[in-house]
Amino acid sequence: MQRRNCRIVVALLRYFAARGLLDIRRAFSALGAVKWPGRMQKIGDLVIDGGHNPDGVGALTASLAEVYPGEKFTVIYGGFRDKAVPECLKIWAPLARKMIFTALSPEKRASFPAGELMLLWEKIAPGVPCEKAENTADALRLARRSPSGKIVISGSLFLAGEVLENVAGADAAGDLV
Repeated sequence: MQRRNCRIVVALLRYFAARGLLDIRRAFSALGAVKWPGRMQKIGDLVIDGGHNPDGVGALTASLAEVYPGEKFTVIYGGFRDKAVPECLKIWAPLARKMIFTALSPEKRASFPAGELMLLWEKIAPGVPCEKAENTADALRLARRSPSGKIVISGSLFLAGEVLENVAGADAAGDLV
């Protein structure tokens, strides 16, 4: 998804540069330095992405299939009730080796309990194992007990922020938590 966004930004930069409104070299240099925490962010064995709707999860799974062809993943997933969670889980089904579900815990926003996510998953992808975790730290611990391979965090920018804070410290999470 970020490649598509970047193409739009490049077109805009060229438009403004052609009108003398910016220095294209400085603009491209700045664009090259952009980092977006929680979007296809790799830290060790983790790929952290806040994809929380079918478009975002579809872009993430397409990127994963491109970068890691033929691989399956252990996925840590949590979703809010106001998102299209069943549709997102259907997108995950072909790439998941195992799903680990956890509830999200921000105040005043309803999320799916881990047990309910497990029931949805068992209908969508029977035979693909799943577990529930009490919290993000527990989900990471369970995921690392699984067979080797990449662990993907998906379903919410809130979850991505919690994982970043847990793994890389509060500074890495920025505004995601």
